[in-house]
This record gives sequence, C-alpha cells and structure tokens, in this order.
Amino acid sequence: MEGSGSRSPKSKAPPRWPDELESRLGKLNGVTHVQVNPLTGYVLVLFDYQVISHYHVFAVINDLKCLNV
Repeated sequence: MEGSGSRSPKSKAPPRWPDELESRLGKLNGVTHVQVNPLTGYVLVLFDYQVISHYHVFAVINDLKCLNV
C-alpha cells in the first residue's frame, strides 16, 4: 500500500487540540498514521490516497481550527 503525507503549518489552537486532532484524523478511513507535535504545531498524516484525498484531511484540520478545539 502506498501512502501520502501532508503537513499542516503551525496552529494557534488551544493546548488540547493535539489529542482531538489525532483522534479525529485517526478515525478516517484511509489514514494510516497521525503524529502531532504540539510544540511546533506540525501535523504529519500518512494516508492512502486511493482511499481518501488530501482535501478531506485538510478539511478535518480546518474544521478543528474553526471550532477552537
């Protein structure tokens, strides 16, 4: 299985966002690995691009940022 990775720039969300983001992204069909670094704000997401698009991954990240989770 081939995977693709996406990285999101620093987030200004409150401190509990890393756990929530890992949980939500990890539940998506096609996502194989999520690693969040709360110190830098970077998010590494490995996913199968034949199952899920990077647009869907970015949408979940953006939804959480809008909710201020």
